[in-house]
Amino acid sequence: TAKLAEASSQTHKEVLMEDLFRNRPLRNSGQLKSFGCANVTDEHINLICMFYNLTSLVLSNITPSCSLAALRYLNRLKNLTLIRSRFSDVEEFLKVSGNQLICLNLVDVFGTNFTFISQNCRSLECFHLFFSRLEHLILPANYRDVDSHSLPVPEFPLVVTLQLYITEHSARG
Repeated sequence: TAKLAEASSQTHKEVLMEDLFRNRPLRNSGQLKSFGCANVTDEHINLICMFYNLTSLVLSNITPSCSLAALRYLNRLKNLTLIRSRFSDVEEFLKVSGNQLICLNLVDVFGTNFTFISQNCRSLECFHLFFSRLEHLILPANYRDVDSHSLPVPEFPLVVTLQLYITEHSARG
């Protein structure tokens, strides 16, 4: 029974330490302003959120089960870069916090929805889109129709820098 009590006490200590780590900012965590991470998991996102003064974040290769929703607690985040990920990974975050972003960089983000960004990121001043394949970008429906000039175009009222780069490497024989 002494071993059981010791094991129970150790488990309790571990739970308390985990709770303390999760709910208290890291020492000097307010000093970090810019951060980047590759192969992003939920554990990375939870750690990133402890750096509450982040203004710039670069995320690459977000794992399929990872949620970026917790990033909504980064109230000072102004610049977000996503690389080689799926747009659906960031939609929930953009719905809640997209209007705080000033600059959005998307590099080979599959399923990027131009209209969704226009509706949820109204404060963007710079918007950079880089794609190695055209189908990664979802443009407004029927944009190629003869009467497309009469379709509503997604608006970005504050954008002063818009960069769109699409390169498709053709097969070489």
